[in-house]
Amino acid sequence: MMIFKTSLRLAYRNTMFIQPMYNFAKITKKEAEKQQKISEKEKLNLPKTIDFQPFEKKFNELKSSITQQLQKIQIGKLTVDQVENFKLTISGEKLKLNSVAQISQKASGLIVTVYEEGMITDVMKGLENSDLNVVIKRQDKSLILNPAAGQTKESRTQAVNQLKKQIEEAKLNYRDVRHECLEHIKPYKKVAPEDSIRKAEKQIQELYEKQISNLEQLHKQKEKELLNN
Repeated sequence: MMIFKTSLRLAYRNTMFIQPMYNFAKITKKEAEKQQKISEKEKLNLPKTIDFQPFEKKFNELKSSITQQLQKIQIGKLTVDQVENFKLTISGEKLKLNSVAQISQKASGLIVTVYEEGMITDVMKGLENSDLNVVIKRQDKSLILNPAAGQTKESRTQAVNQLKKQIEEAKLNYRDVRHECLEHIKPYKKVAPEDSIRKAEKQIQELYEKQISNLEQLHKQKEKELLNN
């Protein structure tokens, strides 16, 4: 009977001895993971919080820029902004107008001074076949562009198309800023909880959608102005 008790006591002691070793190993693993995250964060030199203010500033700057551009779209008036990025085919190559000519404002029209005299015919032909709805007169190395007379249906359509094009370009710029935001938080994925990352991504999307909504509102207001004036 004594032998049985002794064996039982030894077994009990062995069990108690093994258990602390198991817990100690578990704590060590957890501590190691914690230390690894701290080390990773120090290595990346990341701020404690994610600052979206620089990106919000970029969004606001884009909004200010597009608002100014839309104000320049008027029926019965040509502006440099309307034509400078117009693409022409010259010797089989697609070129922007501002890369082959100097464009300057003159009252309600434009003076397009072509850099190379041999290109004047191609530039003039390209502008005549465009949807710019302009009257073109050649003068030496320059082309005088004036808007077609009156607030015709064509001139309104041209203005609305230009508006649509600028709005689409602005949306692309907004998407670029959103992409920058998402790239900015990528390093935090190695050191921050998943919930925090999801919250940050949601905040970025909400900021982007707010800006797009404002942009679409500007689009509607300007289109209404062009069609009703």
